[in-house]
Amino acid sequence: MKKYDDTRIVTFKEDYTIQTKKMGADGKTPAKPARVLYAKGSTHAIHKNVVEQIKEKGAKMTIDGLDVRKAEEKVKTARQKEKAK
Repeated sequence: MKKYDDTRIVTFKEDYTIQTKKMGADGKTPAKPARVLYAKGSTHAIHKNVVEQIKEKGAKMTIDGLDVRKAEEKVKTARQKEKAK
């Protein structure tokens, strides 16, 4: 399926943050601290276009493809273990 082909498994090597504004609304006070979108060491399934965008913005991460068959097999074995109990 196409949606699985376009999915990438991403593990972040450092916190990925965004800073929307440099100054506050009045132009004198500093803006709020940057917000952490993806924490260091977290793993996410992200669309390939989004991965390219955040990579261009300087995110440090490892990128792997999604192996659907491997994921399905993992779920099947987990269900079999639950039934065995």
